Formats: sequence, C-alpha cells, structure tokens
Amino acid sequence: MHTRESFRVAIEGIPVPDTLEQEIKSAFSRHKHMRFVWRYGVASSAVAMALAIVLLNVSPTLAYAISDVPLIGAFVRVVTLNRFENTTAGTHIAIETPVIVTAESGEEAIAESGTGQEASGIIRSLNEKYLEESKALYASLLGEVPEIEAGGGHMNAESGYIIKANDGEILSLGRYFVKSLGSTEETITYDTIDLNNQYVLTLPGLFSDDAYIERISDYIYQTMTEQMAGDDGQVYWLEDEPEYKIEGFKTIDANQSFYINVDRHLVICFDKYSVAPGYMGSPEFEIPTEVISDLLVGQDYIR
Repeated sequence: MHTRESFRVAIEGIPVPDTLEQEIKSAFSRHKHMRFVWRYGVASSAVAMALAIVLLNVSPTLAYAISDVPLIGAFVRVVTLNRFENTTAGTHIAIETPVIVTAESGEEAIAESGTGQEASGIIRSLNEKYLEESKALYASLLGEVPEIEAGGGHMNAESGYIIKANDGEILSLGRYFVKSLGSTEETITYDTIDLNNQYVLTLPGLFSDDAYIERISDYIYQTMTEQMAGDDGQVYWLEDEPEYKIEGFKTIDANQSFYINVDRHLVICFDKYSVAPGYMGSPEFEIPTEVISDLLVGQDYIR
C-alpha cells in the first residue's frame, strides 16, 4: 500500500527528462485559449492532472512507478516494443507493433517479454494478437522481395498505429497498413476497448436493434451527396457502374469498421476504394449523436 512518504520517495528518485520543461510549456500553450474561471482548488486539480499526463508521456519510468496510484493508474499507454524492418536495393519494409501498457502490466515487465503477457484479459489477448499479425505480415512481405527485385520493381510497405481516443475509460486504437507497389494499397482496422470492463466494443452492441444500419446509412449517403455538390474534388460512388465493375454505396455493413473519437462520437470508416476513388483515401464519417441517440443502448460510450 502506498503512503504519502513512500510515494514522495519514489517520485524524488526518478530522473527528470531534459525535455520536461518544453513538454509542459507545450501542453499548456495548446490550451491557452481556455478561460480559467474556476475556484482555486478546482483549477489547481486541473493543472495537477495536466502535469501528471505530461509526465506520464515523457517519462516511462515515472509511469511505471506510480501505475498503481489511484486515478493515475486508470490511464493506459500504447507503446512500440516490436519493430520489424528490412531494406534492400528495391524494397523497404517497416512494421511497428502496438503494445497496450496498463497499470497492471507495467512497461518494464512488458519490455522483458515483448508480448504483454503480464497483462490479463482482453489487453493480453490483443497484445498477443497484434504481435502475431505483425510477424505474419512481415514474413509475407519478405516472401515477396526476391520476385520484386528480380523483376526490377520497387516496394515500400509500412504498418503502424494511431490512437483516436484514450481517456481512461475507452481506448480507440487504429492499425494501418500502406503498401506501394505500382499502385498503393491502404487498409486500417480499429479496436475500441472498454478499459474498465475489459472488452472490445462491436457496432451492433452499441445499439438496441439493427435499425442503426439504415439510420447511419441514410446519414452517410446524404453527407456524401452534399460534399460532392459543394466540391467537385469530392467523389463517392453512389450509383452502380457495371461497365467499371463499381457498386454504388447503399448501406453500411452490420459490423462496419468504426471507432469512438475523443468527443465520444461514433465514426464510421471505409477502406480505400470501397466507396470512392483511391485519391479519396479511406473515408470516415463522424455521426452526430442526435442522429442515433434514440437507438443507443445507453450513453456509456457515445455521448
């Protein structure tokens, strides 16, 4: 059990990063537009929390040392502990594997195993899944190298991750893959995790019934139409084009790719080429909560 004295000793024994001052200034400058009109006690708590979050991100040692302190331990981090890379005359492969670090696992323990086995439940399962998928992807890409180089071709393949939300209650983590070999292949998959209850959210699980499919599809169709009307550079496939073997967008899948963003809004995602030309990338549509509020099972996740 932590006492105030043991906590003080632990903190004082941690080296302060050289970049700490700049990180703190940067963090506060990003929020300088906020009006500090709270009473002193509330404002002080907010400042302390902001400082704590900065410290957690610039000092892994500090994050591990105070991981089981109430409140601070509720936050998780995503780090890269496995990177697979290979470069030849005509190819470059770089695969980064995300590892979810919790107060339970700690970075030091995970760094030793590289798999996150010290975590439990869904976090451990995801860490192991991410590592195995990265290994399989890397092996597959390496297998393509001899043929590509024999034909005088060039390939660049990269995989990494992006965090869309991490507020201590939910973590929305996207893993992307981009491969350039003549044309460009691009995919991104998301996991939105309930950190308190330790499970991965599904799109159907957010709603009371399947009425969400039509409601969201109608909103996205309308948004696509409005975007194209306002900008000639915005193009979506809304009509079937049999000549080019293109099917126009009509409805989302029941398990359409999605994530929940920092504002706790639902974002529906599409793969590159699935609903639009390649130059449109991987389209995303943020769904206003008022469009779907009456269909949600609750407000725990989407607000």
